[in-house]
Amino acid sequence: MDLLELAKRHNAWIIEDDYDSEFRFNKTPGPALQGLDDDGRVIYLGTFSKTMFPALRIGFIVVPEPLIDGFERAINATGQYPPLLLQAALADFIRAGYFAAHLKRMRILYSKRHSYFLEQAATQLSPWMQFFPAEGGMQVVGVFKKEFSDVEIAKIAREKGVHVMPISPLRRQFNGPTGLIFGFAAVGPEETDEGISVLKTLFSIAAK
Repeated sequence: MDLLELAKRHNAWIIEDDYDSEFRFNKTPGPALQGLDDDGRVIYLGTFSKTMFPALRIGFIVVPEPLIDGFERAINATGQYPPLLLQAALADFIRAGYFAAHLKRMRILYSKRHSYFLEQAATQLSPWMQFFPAEGGMQVVGVFKKEFSDVEIAKIAREKGVHVMPISPLRRQFNGPTGLIFGFAAVGPEETDEGISVLKTLFSIAAK
């Protein structure tokens, strides 16, 4: 609410990129800023690439009324919009209640995968990493307990078929923790076990 008041006071815009709020595991999702905005300061962005699948390539923008004409002109000028047939099919999918049912199933599935990943990672990789459970989303952060190069570890892991993201390139400061970002939503227990096994071997070698 303070942020909304600040935007109102300075006649500023807030861009709210809310791409995975549908997936919350421990509590009910909080309201979007756009839903609390009484002064038309929030431009709300969303996408179906996470809730459905990336190849759909459909996102959406909820804009304050004074900006609608400008956004429509920009879209018409660039032609950056998905095929109408896909939009209509997705609208029918939502209207019939299938999208809500799909989200419910995915929340349950991702919650189970989140718990399984944390359980296995904390057991197998605890000598080298500390993990932070996610309240939602599709990724978990692990911070190194030892002085490893997360960029190098991620590179070697990728060569062995395990895709993780180093966190050090995302920092604003040069100094800070190193670690990895793990995606758990798209992999089942067997793939999770295989990936953790690969990383355990890498850490064992790197620590020597």
